[in-house]
Amino acid sequence: MVESKYVLYGLIAGVISGAIQGTYAFLITLPRADEVINEAVNITHMLGINVSEYKDIIYLAIYLTPVLTAVFMLILGAIFGALFEFLSKRLRTYPALITTLGIMALILAVPNVAVGSYGKALSNLLGVAIYGAVLTVLVIRGLKVRCEVYG
Repeated sequence: MVESKYVLYGLIAGVISGAIQGTYAFLITLPRADEVINEAVNITHMLGINVSEYKDIIYLAIYLTPVLTAVFMLILGAIFGALFEFLSKRLRTYPALITTLGIMALILAVPNVAVGSYGKALSNLLGVAIYGAVLTVLVIRGLKVRCEVYG
């Protein structure tokens, strides 16, 4: 059971953004799966490792990408939902939302940019944007319900 509505909002936004981001990564990676496997074969061949059994594992990892990304974003959604709740008690709702999304974007994108993985940084920013959009809709909907009940 979720004790905070903001954590619940974070969970919902996380699973939706994770599913979309995972599907995006799957659709980008699947056509290039053979290239990925050939690159792995070349690298491991230089090291003297037999790669024939790794092909199935690589394909399995590619097919599990949407599910694993959704689970990862679900966990991050709960964490950042709790952060949003903490900040919303100290700031107003929208500054807390912007601060939460900014911190999330920094954590997910900056390390990828630092190592030159711009495609992964773009994919993570897509996830943050979707997470932010869903979280914003849920928060606005929650505020309207609260105004109708108490107003």
